[in-house]
Amino acid sequence: MEPSAKLLAGGDGDDHIVGGDGGATIFGDRVREEPCAEVDGDGDGRDLVLGGSGEETVSAGGGADRVEAGGGQDRVCGEKGDDVLYGGAGDDDVSGGSGDDTAYGDDGADEVTGGSGDDTLYGGAQDDVVAGEAGEDTAFGGLGDDLLVGGSRTAGKADAGDTLYGDAGADRLVGDNGDATGSFDLDGTPEEAGGPDVIHGGADADTAFGGIGADEVHGDAGDDHLEGGNGADRIFGEAGEDELAGGGSGPHPDAGDTLFGGDGPDVIAGDNAVLSTSGTATPVAVRPGRLHTHRVEPLAGGSGADVADGGAGNDAIFGQGGADRLRGQAGDDYAEGGPGVDWVEGDQGDDDIVGGSHAARPVRRTAAATP
Repeated sequence: MEPSAKLLAGGDGDDHIVGGDGGATIFGDRVREEPCAEVDGDGDGRDLVLGGSGEETVSAGGGADRVEAGGGQDRVCGEKGDDVLYGGAGDDDVSGGSGDDTAYGDDGADEVTGGSGDDTLYGGAQDDVVAGEAGEDTAFGGLGDDLLVGGSRTAGKADAGDTLYGDAGADRLVGDNGDATGSFDLDGTPEEAGGPDVIHGGADADTAFGGIGADEVHGDAGDDHLEGGNGADRIFGEAGEDELAGGGSGPHPDAGDTLFGGDGPDVIAGDNAVLSTSGTATPVAVRPGRLHTHRVEPLAGGSGADVADGGAGNDAIFGQGGADRLRGQAGDDYAEGGPGVDWVEGDQGDDDIVGGSHAARPVRRTAAATP
């Protein structure tokens, strides 16, 4: 960011500051050597800061402040207090700091961070990065292909139970600490790095990771990839051709999960697995004329007692380890119990049921022929 042309400071008390044209560094309370660094002794006035058209850095200071940054590529820091922050036009960096803050990225590809309180965060119109950090946060991606992280993008940080809404766009959502590749801390250490999260992917093809704790994950519309993480999770694929794993795509601990495929042809694995709907898997006949197109590579670590319901569509369901209950429901389904004493029901349609494990995991389905 270019050096600011002006220095504006409100001082103690309830101030009204207008940035005007050109860049500026704005302090809602007292001037400090380093902007956006919370220090003891900040004032506690309720300030209103209205930014101008240039690139601005705003340190709101103590108190419940309101900042509307305006145009330009701005840096907005709420710092102490329960603040309301708007990035405005441009690609902005908006950070709530301590306190229960409400922050909006607005227009532009923004980075919105909550801080240590229970925050409500909005990405805005483009491809945004939204991270709640510590506390019980609620985050909305808005338009664009967003990354929503309930905790921090650094492993081991403290977090609680968050609620994430991807909204429109192909979003990536992580309930606890993580990044675009998935969840951190899935070995369960430290336990305070996660909580029971609620995740809604929204429209389009989303990727969601529950992380630590007993999470509830909804794919909503679109072809989604959903992983529960290492807790006793509830996962709902809903509309679209979805991939559901009760655990994750690595060898981590897992508990008993409940998975619902919903409408569309889904692939469901109760524990840890690498899932793929690619048709390049080695074709293996289940019976003459009936082949599957989903690839499931089971991984170590998970052996929970899972409940899986395929719903409508031609589904592939894998219970894996533990005493599982599998139900194909409507459609021509493939259901495999895996190790353990399982209960498997095909229900409606022409189904293939395997009580144990098929010798070759990659299987492929074509149109049904005469049995």
